[in-house]
Amino acid sequence: MTFFYDKIDGKEDWESMGGEAVYAFKDERLATFDTFTMLIPDNKDQNVKEFELLVANGDPTGVFQSIGKFQTKNMKLFKTPYQEFTFRRVKAKYLKYKTISNFRGDSYAWIVEFQLFGKLE
Repeated sequence: MTFFYDKIDGKEDWESMGGEAVYAFKDERLATFDTFTMLIPDNKDQNVKEFELLVANGDPTGVFQSIGKFQTKNMKLFKTPYQEFTFRRVKAKYLKYKTISNFRGDSYAWIVEFQLFGKLE
């Protein structure tokens, strides 16, 4: 698998994110992927606790289908600090990331970095 996406700037620094964001793949091409990772560098109440990933092939403001809801561990894992989440292989033009909650209990979370692994068509 080839790595082809990371959070906006590729830097491992904190960025706040509430709600959701939609990402298009390069040139709005289809991509096939099945692995998403998120860096949790330490224990914070503002860390993402639960999030959802969704995909679409039509319009980036249209209907998205969920590929799963996932829950992080609120700690730095030293062997692999990027916590890995796998799901059935999907093919899509757009990925939507949605924060459901943080460890404090609301949907406003701090995100350091995430990655998506797959292959552009």
